[in-house]
Amino acid sequence: MNNTIVKNTGLYGGGLFLRNSSPILINNIVAFNSSGIYRSSSLSLPVFRNNCVYGNIVYDYNGVTDPTGMDGNISADPVFVSTEYGDFHIQPGSACIDAGSNSDVQTELDIDGQQRIQPNEGTVDIGADECDGTSRTYMPEVIIYVSLEGSNANDGSS
Repeated sequence: MNNTIVKNTGLYGGGLFLRNSSPILINNIVAFNSSGIYRSSSLSLPVFRNNCVYGNIVYDYNGVTDPTGMDGNISADPVFVSTEYGDFHIQPGSACIDAGSNSDVQTELDIDGQQRIQPNEGTVDIGADECDGTSRTYMPEVIIYVSLEGSNANDGSS
């Protein structure tokens, strides 16, 4: 519950591979993996509530009926700060905000130590991050090379 599963690769179920299990999956984001959720057993079906499964390369669901539109399950871009650089905080405007299930929250804090349910919102967000309404921008680290023998004629980018 309350996981963010992003940018994984696997032959089957790059996001989740369900074998001989009947999990209850609630408040999770499974996005941008080589494949989404793969079920390979004949055990009872998994339970899906308030999940966002989106943008997985080969498929979002395989071996189970796509539950999008039922029980709070959505398929929408989670609007991360930067998938390229691994910043998976959700941004204001994400469909995952206030789309979770409060009754299934098992911890009071998110990945940053913020309240799992923001006081001004009242409903938990889908995934491991609770958006506090702040827009973030990712600034990749910039390396500047400096030489004591330099002539100051270069900008340090090489």
